[in-house]
Amino acid sequence: MSTPQALALVRAQLGAQRRPDEVISPLSPRLLLQGRWWPFSWPEALEAGIIEARRGYRFRPENLALAHVLREQPRGGRVCELGYGTGSLLLMAIAFLDPQHWAGLEVQPAQADRARRTFQAHGHDARALLEGDLRDPHSLERLDACLAGPADLVVLNPPFFPATWGRPSAHPEVRHSTHAHHGDLGDFLTAAKRLLAPTGQIALVYDAQRLAQLLAAAGDLDLCPQRWWWIPAKEEGPPEPFRIWVTLRHGQSITPLGARP
Repeated sequence: MSTPQALALVRAQLGAQRRPDEVISPLSPRLLLQGRWWPFSWPEALEAGIIEARRGYRFRPENLALAHVLREQPRGGRVCELGYGTGSLLLMAIAFLDPQHWAGLEVQPAQADRARRTFQAHGHDARALLEGDLRDPHSLERLDACLAGPADLVVLNPPFFPATWGRPSAHPEVRHSTHAHHGDLGDFLTAAKRLLAPTGQIALVYDAQRLAQLLAAAGDLDLCPQRWWWIPAKEEGPPEPFRIWVTLRHGQSITPLGARP
């Protein structure tokens, strides 16, 4: 089947799976900084998109910058996502890396249901999209079984804010996705490290203004930062950090200044 025919088929399948209170959102590099950030070829199947709630937690364009991380990853291997939500990050990882094994874990049933229907429309077996709490050892054991071994890449979009911080959204799905009602950054990184192969890598997107918090949480778990890609808040004018993608590996934490050796 040609690429245009395959793309049309995925779009038709997504349309058949979509419910009246849902929308289909494309995963296109044009959505981020008018596409200027991505000069390489893009997996066309991603253009067909994902199923999302019309009102609820929605995919954010900065998630697309995961593509830069994926370009540096070897193909194949084992890939998982903790808190897969809409499924956008894991779907990108599959499209770029064609992993031998992949799996995901999500605690919100409605989001898990939409992601499964998205993956089915894209021709993927959605049984590896599990429901469960990443703080629960049994859930991580199920995820590890799906991967059939330690993960070469663990992808994260953890909640940026404590459960009571600021003015959380009145919509439960949004609130539980952006605020740490089901685990904070430390919980996400602890689970990721538990699943990670000795030479594996964690990739996560986070609030650029909270980079110090991220580095401290990683250091507490002996996870060392490798590279980062920051995303500006504005398309024009002086760039200001908005979101940041960071990769972490097993290593030794940095001793804080003034701490005893």
